[in-house]
Amino acid sequence: MNYLQISNLPIMWVLCSFTVIIAALQALLFIRTANKATKECNINPEIPKQAFRIGLVSAIGPALGVFIVMVGLMSAIGGLIGKVVERDGDTVKLLVDEANGTTATFVIYAIQQIIKPAEE
Repeated sequence: MNYLQISNLPIMWVLCSFTVIIAALQALLFIRTANKATKECNINPEIPKQAFRIGLVSAIGPALGVFIVMVGLMSAIGGLIGKVVERDGDTVKLLVDEANGTTATFVIYAIQQIIKPAEE
């Protein structure tokens, strides 16, 4: 079994979904607690709504920064591995999944290393 088959197993999706579910539950619990505190303190309900919107927009920047660093590290940590099936000028088409016939096209300058198969 290759790494693509392992990464797409249903058990992997279930295990990875725990993180998303926990984050969603934490957000819901925080919102519920904030709404209760709003009622207990006689605060205008529009104030927490505005604060949540501001927090949502403020969270986009740091998340985008993490995403940019992750993309930047792909070349150092690991990237796409495939078989060159076509080269046309400055572009290269890679076959990344033979079972599904999935291909990806790249500019030749984006390819860091070409590994040749061992001769039989």
